[in-house]
Amino acid sequence: MMVATVLAEVLSIFWSSRTVNVWPFNEYNMPERFLKSALISNFVLVVALKYALWSQWMTSSWFDLIILTIWLTLGYACLEGPHRVTDKDSLIRFSANVLHKMSVITVILVTLYVLGDLSDESLGLVM
Repeated sequence: MMVATVLAEVLSIFWSSRTVNVWPFNEYNMPERFLKSALISNFVLVVALKYALWSQWMTSSWFDLIILTIWLTLGYACLEGPHRVTDKDSLIRFSANVLHKMSVITVILVTLYVLGDLSDESLGLVM
C-alpha cells in the first residue's frame, strides 16, 4: 500500500511541477501541493480503492481496472463539474484536474494489481 501511495504522489508532483512544460495547461496556475496532506490523502484513497476492489469489484484482468478507473473518474467529473466549470478557461483547468485524478487512480490500481496486494490478508480482514 505504501508503494502505491508514494507512486501516486510522485505522479502528482510531476503533474503539478511548474518546470515541466509538457502539459498544455501549465500556463494556468496550478495550486501548490502540501506533501504531508497529499500523502495522507493518497493513503486514504489507496485504502478505499483497495477495499472497493476487495469487496465490490471483481478484477480478473487489467481491463477491469481500466473500467473501474473510468467509472470513478466519470463520477468525480459529474459531481464536481457543476461547481467548477463556468467558462472555457475553467473547463480546461477542470479537464486537467479530471485527467490528473484519472491518472492517480490508474497508478494506484495498477500498483495494487501488480503487487498482488488485493488479498484478504493484506487488508487485515482475516483473523
